[in-house]
Amino acid sequence: SSRFWQSIGEIVLLVTVFIAVTLLLNVLFEWHVQAQWFSKYTHRPEGELAFAIWMVLLFFALAVLEELFYRGILLRWLAWKASGWRYRLEFSVLCSAAIFCLGHGPIITLPQFVQKMTIGLGLGWLSLRRGLWAAIVAHCAFNLIINCLL
Repeated sequence: SSRFWQSIGEIVLLVTVFIAVTLLLNVLFEWHVQAQWFSKYTHRPEGELAFAIWMVLLFFALAVLEELFYRGILLRWLAWKASGWRYRLEFSVLCSAAIFCLGHGPIITLPQFVQKMTIGLGLGWLSLRRGLWAAIVAHCAFNLIINCLL
């Protein structure tokens, strides 16, 4: 029970850090991290039901699939391949975060890179520390909150 509450606390802390980094980058660089990407590559469907389905797919299903791939498969495969290395977990988190960063659209500016790497590193750390489910919850929460804010 206390491990569960510790996990929830770490998820809340990490999502708060992700949001703070994203909002800080928006303020400092007058750049809307998520909003620019969404307006360029997606369109919001019309109608309440279509919009609700779009939201569920975009914010939850996609986050679950990404976490299954980036942390569930890739991170663990990298850690397995680096077995015997002294810093294999750190190496694995860094590499999976970099691939996560590259997989999230074109990285043109330093703020985009910082935001995406911060999220990738944090989710990798959380996945190793608390399990894949914690990274999934954090990713879904971040997607939902930041896209409601921006």
